[in-house]
Amino acid sequence: MKKTAFSLFLTALLSAAAFGDVVTERWGLGKSCQHAGTVTFSAAAAGGTIVTFDLSDLPKDAKVVRARFRPYLGAGGVPLAEPIVVQALSAAPAGKDEPAVTGKAMELVPPRYKSFDATEIVAAWASGKLANNGLWYRGPKFDQARTFLEISTDGKLADPPPPVTGLKAVCRGGQVFLAFNEVNTP
Repeated sequence: MKKTAFSLFLTALLSAAAFGDVVTERWGLGKSCQHAGTVTFSAAAAGGTIVTFDLSDLPKDAKVVRARFRPYLGAGGVPLAEPIVVQALSAAPAGKDEPAVTGKAMELVPPRYKSFDATEIVAAWASGKLANNGLWYRGPKFDQARTFLEISTDGKLADPPPPVTGLKAVCRGGQVFLAFNEVNTP
């Protein structure tokens, strides 16, 4: 039994090392964003809001692993009387016409359904296959100051946090408990 557990642990460790590091950063207005001040909002003539992110800090050769667009609707969630539709724009909006969009609407990410899967669109923006003309958001009002785009890419974090210290593992009743010293004590 112990040999099997060790084999599983070793396999997981080696497979994680094979994939490399993943860096996750946020673009938006808030303090929780590494790239604060990189989003603009404008009203679309056909209704809704055009949300545009300045992704110039995204490395040119970045491989996008995951991207999530999170329009902040409230802490406890808001009962929605209208659907939310988010689509990527294929061209900059012009006049009173409905903006030109690419493909289908973004899907909500389960299980909390608070963010939209933007992986395919951000990967196309990063590779240059699609011009970054922004997103067209149609739905209830949202808090622009707390809205962000979170992008995970392969790479190395420029300023990683220090590692934890004093790591101890205790096994009791088939469970493993980990204890360590906090990095940023409150």
